[in-house]
Amino acid sequence: MSSCMYCASDHVQKNWKLASWWQRWKCNTCSKQFSTWWARDTYSPEFKKQVIDEYCHTPNQARAVLEKYGISSRTLVKWKKEHLSSCKQCN
Repeated sequence: MSSCMYCASDHVQKNWKLASWWQRWKCNTCSKQFSTWWARDTYSPEFKKQVIDEYCHTPNQARAVLEKYGISSRTLVKWKKEHLSSCKQCN
């Protein structure tokens, strides 16, 4: 999730999950909460590239990258597999 659906602020954070496992978000600017059940693949390609570049091409550990960007370890593994198939530096 890159921005609030109400005020378009970039200051959003994961809040909690609903019983149906939909992710809830909270905007730190307008304090509204919203869910992303309607939005699959909410991360932009630029954001994915930034995360993977930081993980694969700098000496950061996975835990530091996960905490910095607020993504799950499963997401990072999935993105890394996608990245490895196209990256000449990693092969």
